[in-house]
Amino acid sequence: MVPDLEPMGPLHFGNVYEDDTLEGMARRILAGAPERFVLIGFSMGGFVSRVLTLMAPERVSGVAFIASSARGYSDEETARRKAGYRP
Repeated sequence: MVPDLEPMGPLHFGNVYEDDTLEGMARRILAGAPERFVLIGFSMGGFVSRVLTLMAPERVSGVAFIASSARGYSDEETARRKAGYRP
């Protein structure tokens, strides 16, 4: 995928190997990400992408999910996660 994506702009790869939770992975990725970006989540990265997008929707211009679950969060789960991410 890299050769096909490179013409669209600089690529950044998130580190998902040092954290035990989706939230930790998302925070680590956000810390090293540009101010605005399009997110591509592959497999488990799709779950991280959803969490990250809820954490910082103002920074995410778009999201693509590849080979990830299509199950969405319930309204209650979305509200709980959003509340947990806001200071």
